[in-house]
Amino acid sequence: MAGPVQVSLRIPGTSPMPELLRTIQDVEAAGFDGAGILDSQLLCRDTFVTLGQAAGRTSRLTLFPAVTNPFSRHVSVLAGAVQTVAELAPGRTKVVMGTGYTSASTIGRQPATLAEMRACIADLRRLLAGEPWTFRARRAAWRSRRGGRSPC
Repeated sequence: MAGPVQVSLRIPGTSPMPELLRTIQDVEAAGFDGAGILDSQLLCRDTFVTLGQAAGRTSRLTLFPAVTNPFSRHVSVLAGAVQTVAELAPGRTKVVMGTGYTSASTIGRQPATLAEMRACIADLRRLLAGEPWTFRARRAAWRSRRGGRSPC
C-alpha cells in the first residue's frame, strides 16, 4: 500500500537571503512536506548555502536542490555539499537531478544527456555511501569524521 502523498514546493532562490529564508519557514509553517531550491548559477542564490541556512531554521521540512545537474558542480563538489546539508538536517535531505537546462543555457552549454545524469547519480551514490570512486585513475572516497556512511 502506498504511503501518504507528500507535497513539496520548488522555490527559486532569487530573493535576498533573509526573505528567501522567511519564505522557506513559511512553507514549513503552512504544512508542506519539503522545499526544493533551484540550483541555477547566475539566476539565484547558491542552493547549498540556502539549504544549509534553511536546515537551521526548519525542523521537519525535507530540503533538496530542485534541481541540480551533472555539470555545473563536479560530482565530488556535489557530494560534499549534499553531505553537509544532510549533517545539518539529518533524515530531511534528498537530491533531485535534472538536465540543468537553465544552468546550461546561462553558460553556453547544452543540457545534460540521460547518460550523463545516470553516471552522475551513480557516482554521487557511491561517494555518499563512502565507497571508493575513481576519477582519472585516482581513487577517492568520502571520509566522515565519525567514520560512518553518509546519512543520505
